[in-house]
Amino acid sequence: MPGASETNDNFGYAIALNDINGDGKADLAVGPPYVSINAEEATASITVIPGSRAALAATSAYTYNQGSPGIPGAAEDGDCFGQTLVRPWPH
Repeated sequence: MPGASETNDNFGYAIALNDINGDGKADLAVGPPYVSINAEEATASITVIPGSRAALAATSAYTYNQGSPGIPGAAEDGDCFGQTLVRPWPH
């Protein structure tokens, strides 16, 4: 899994299961809303654990935050990016 465990980051606070990468398999999105990024506190991120035919592929997990390419905005104190995750509707 990318990143490091931090006190009070609340990994697993928000979760969603959906085919995020379009390969026909369910992927797990996990939002730990209180993760710190660089010197910014509670900036947070979303970790995506891709699905495979057998199970979730934790060794292929990747993370997005507001400092990631293609994600609007910037990583700032208190963003809590990923605090809420929802499945797109209708699906």
